[in-house]
Amino acid sequence: MKPRLNSLVADLRATTAENRAALAATLYALEGLRERMQAAAKAGFDHLTVPGPDGLDLRETEAAAAALAWLKAEKIGHRWTARGGGDTAAGTAQDLVVDWRTAEVGGV
Repeated sequence: MKPRLNSLVADLRATTAENRAALAATLYALEGLRERMQAAAKAGFDHLTVPGPDGLDLRETEAAAAALAWLKAEKIGHRWTARGGGDTAAGTAQDLVVDWRTAEVGGV
């Protein structure tokens, strides 16, 4: 019976990783991130908070890494902030805060 359990655990872990990656790809897609930043700026804000899903930490996904690399290349401030939430064992969400108050602007 143990091999079936190991097979189930492996399947569950693969499914978890696959769906976390898909969720992160949606949350941190560069074009969507840019659009949300523009919308925040049009509303008068100089920052944007992208709330992470309750109980999931997506910081180590490829999509999050790509978003951070893009923000860094654009010299736009960013940080992760922990937020308690949800009723899961992890109980903490990681929100991405993007801040363009101190961003460097291209030269003249």
